[in-house]
Amino acid sequence: MGPPVLYAKSGDIHIAYSVRGSGPDLVWCPGSLSHQELLPQVPEFAGLLDGPARFARVIFFDKRGTGMSDRPAGIPTLEERIDDIRAVMDAAESERAHIFGLSEGGSMACLFAATYPERTRSLILYGTRPRWTRAPDYPWGPTAEEAEADLQMAIANGFKLDFASEAMRTWLGPGLRDDQEFLKSFAHMWRMSATPAARIALSRMNQLIDVRGILASIRVPTLVIAKTGDPLQPPGCAKDLASRIPDARLVELSGEGHLVGRSGPDFIKTLREWVTDVMEAAPGDRFLATILFVDLVRSTERRAMGCSRTSTDPAAPSSAPARSRAPHANSGLRRARGCIPARSSATRRRCAGSRSTPRRVSPRSLPPTRYSCRAQSVTWWPDRAWCSWTAASTN
Repeated sequence: MGPPVLYAKSGDIHIAYSVRGSGPDLVWCPGSLSHQELLPQVPEFAGLLDGPARFARVIFFDKRGTGMSDRPAGIPTLEERIDDIRAVMDAAESERAHIFGLSEGGSMACLFAATYPERTRSLILYGTRPRWTRAPDYPWGPTAEEAEADLQMAIANGFKLDFASEAMRTWLGPGLRDDQEFLKSFAHMWRMSATPAARIALSRMNQLIDVRGILASIRVPTLVIAKTGDPLQPPGCAKDLASRIPDARLVELSGEGHLVGRSGPDFIKTLREWVTDVMEAAPGDRFLATILFVDLVRSTERRAMGCSRTSTDPAAPSSAPARSRAPHANSGLRRARGCIPARSSATRRRCAGSRSTPRRVSPRSLPPTRYSCRAQSVTWWPDRAWCSWTAASTN
């Protein structure tokens, strides 16, 4: 009998999770579908969970909309999903953990590591891609049109798994594709892991995912594990992913198929060596943030005229905490880490009257700071103008 299924609260959503083993915490971000009670009954997957539990405390959860977690309305964003990781870690009393993203779970693992480096001991990725559809500058995966056509075909077929198709046999790999006991238990788990509406929503969300822009901001030890014969992550794709993350280590395992399959012993050995030997990440001040600016009536115009303000000025910045939620998942947005601090009149005049070098950023307090965001940069002066911006600190 497996460990009890527990629930963490993420906003209004209940996220199902379980904890097994002891040692350094390892948060398991599953692939497209999972089920707390049924996935461990699939022999292949039971071994993958129990193996790491011999040297780590494995925290395994069902993503919102799948398994035993709540089904929210609409398409979940990556930002909501990384909040689920945070909620599960809080519920499991895990301050810091190795974040392991498997297949489709790799995108959310990358975004969590970039957003919460202080809670990420290391990042581990297997069989994943930063985006799941092809682009002019990304030659892997189906085109958006092909992905949508595949979804429509799955809907027309009632989401039945065709284990005889060439694509499915390649995805399963040798051994598993001819193991009838595995195929039967896997099909049962697959049916119970998500409703048709949830499958459609998740498929549509995956077509929008692109976290390439945030990979360079990851500043935790990173391990990329790839199989040489993985149809979803061929060698060139794995090398491209590892090259985008600073100092990432790439380990290639021989084998065919997307699932771990016969590469299981090498996979568990690689995980053990990494989890037990990885060095702590050096403290840093890089992080992702969504910054909220508010332009009150004519405040920017008045500031441009050099008008001084007192604390009673109605155009003065509010000292109340400011937080915003990022609207889109594929741009790697996140809510601000802390609040905009109140500033004295003298400080406000100094900020408005000079273009001095912006000061250092602290994750808990955001003073005037230069940020870079893909192709351009912006200097944030808290008592000036407007807008919501996502950036990675370059200090």
